[in-house]
Amino acid sequence: MFLEKKKIFLGTAQFLSDYGATNLNKFKSRKYFFNLLEYAGEKGIFNYDTASTYQSEKLIGDFLNTHKITNAKICTKFHKLGKNYKSKTREILEKSISNLKSDIHCLFFHNVNDIKYFRQDPNFFLNLIKEYSIKKIGFSIYNPIEIKNIYFNKKICIQIPYNLINIKFQKLIKLKKYNNIFARSVFFQGILINKNIKKNFYINFKKNMK
Repeated sequence: MFLEKKKIFLGTAQFLSDYGATNLNKFKSRKYFFNLLEYAGEKGIFNYDTASTYQSEKLIGDFLNTHKITNAKICTKFHKLGKNYKSKTREILEKSISNLKSDIHCLFFHNVNDIKYFRQDPNFFLNLIKEYSIKKIGFSIYNPIEIKNIYFNKKICIQIPYNLINIKFQKLIKLKKYNNIFARSVFFQGILINKNIKKNFYINFKKNMK
């Protein structure tokens, strides 16, 4: 299946961190990751997925600023909020905008428990995206059952884990009602394309499925 480059977002959770089952990038230099971003750009990919808690958020901003890139689309996420969710949201959002030096395409709730704040005061968040020129707001979720706590319109989307191993959202993505869907973990933290470990992984996976 052909996928348009404009729909591909480069996941950056592993940039400058030890996140991920196959990640060996923690101690690599900023220049190394700049080179990765330049390579993606050469292939026509200028869309990025990051988060306020990722080291990559500022790295992406520095990259865009250095190369004078103005056509990027960036999805970022804010972490756990709390009772003072209004001030906390603004604090995190303004830091992200400062880090990214760019507009935000989609702002995701990173913690699914924070959906309650959206349900409690949806106008605050919908007005917030107008104020900061954010295109969409969404929820990064882990299980289909969490969908029931979300209502949808053109400005609201979801981000789901979706790959050859994790297909629990398969029925969901076939429903036209949910047309604003971002898929993450497409390569299962790199396992599905890592030659050194995928053979043993598949063997163990098949055993556990019996």
